[in-house]
Amino acid sequence: MAACLGGLTVGVSPLEMAKGYGTIYNDGYMRDATCIQKITDSTGKVIFEANQENVKVYEEKAARNMTDMLQSVLTDGTAKGISLGEMPAAGKTGTTNDNRDGWFVGYTKYYTTSIWVGYDQPKSLPGLTGSSYPAAIWQDFMTIIHEGKVPAEFKKPVEFIGTEEQQEDPDSESDEESFGQFDQEHPEEKVGGSYQVVTQTFDGTEIPEGAIPDNATDVQITTTVEPVVEE
Repeated sequence: MAACLGGLTVGVSPLEMAKGYGTIYNDGYMRDATCIQKITDSTGKVIFEANQENVKVYEEKAARNMTDMLQSVLTDGTAKGISLGEMPAAGKTGTTNDNRDGWFVGYTKYYTTSIWVGYDQPKSLPGLTGSSYPAAIWQDFMTIIHEGKVPAEFKKPVEFIGTEEQQEDPDSESDEESFGQFDQEHPEEKVGGSYQVVTQTFDGTEIPEGAIPDNATDVQITTTVEPVVEE
């Protein structure tokens, strides 16, 4: 956890922290940050477009579970009281030894923002914690840039239902029905037997045809009324 909070030998920049937390939001896929997405000329012709390569560093379920845990930081944890109103958000506070560095990094489905407070030449700053100045700055900034945006829930993990043996070998024979993983790209196909979708989130107001298998149970669906910008 020390590394996650910025406690590295030579430190870590706010940009690197934002990149790391953005990776958690992006289902475990990491990509380099950029200030320029696209450049067009006066006729609308694209003369430059960023080519951001996605590199998988976490499993999707692990990333979504982490987001679920980080949401509790703002509701019941060290950043309790730091809220964006109805907009779901996740984040983490961080304070290094002797109160030399204060961090708060958090994200929504729209933006990821990293805040660091401290001296360029490290020295103690009395009263500095991740939940003090950094969290307050994060809240003020994120509140402004989310004005007019529709609250958007985070995607939930698709849970595997079954025993540990069935997860390791879904095709193994058992007296109990085996369950496999839900393939979001090919929902009509079964992987390792039947499956259950516990929770799933779709953008927009309509559910794509065939997205939820007929034998799915305990389905929780969240919709938004406008497209969600992921970066």
